[in-house]
Amino acid sequence: MKTLLDQIGRIFADLDNQAITDLPNKCKEWQKKAKDYVANNDNKYGLSFEFADKTWGRYCRSRLDHYIADENQTLLKKHEVRNKKIADKLMKNNINTINVATANIIWGTDFETKFTVDNCIVTLKVIFAGGHNIQKGHYRTLCNVKTNF
Repeated sequence: MKTLLDQIGRIFADLDNQAITDLPNKCKEWQKKAKDYVANNDNKYGLSFEFADKTWGRYCRSRLDHYIADENQTLLKKHEVRNKKIADKLMKNNINTINVATANIIWGTDFETKFTVDNCIVTLKVIFAGGHNIQKGHYRTLCNVKTNF
């Protein structure tokens, strides 16, 4: 399993490194938007200042370097979970090692990515789930492995 996780990590290394490199600028942008949202809310969105401050205030009050460090840890955890999910699916299809040199990522649209590994196509889809009733809206990553394509 460790070898497979390392191999999957190498497939996504460039993409993951780019996401980490881009993170400080995105955090600056997100923090500015959060501050503007809280400062200019005035029930414009049907929310009280207290609610806006409670939901977005932590981004405003946090020092930027602390905020970036928190988001960096969150991003690294997401990468780890994604890699584990892919490894589990591959192992379920009796694939215990992959040739990283032949893995080919095919970028799709609408949060869909495919890549080929040996005789398999691995499809990743990011969907938005929840957001109604009592469940909080969140992103979910779906992984599918199709063999002998």
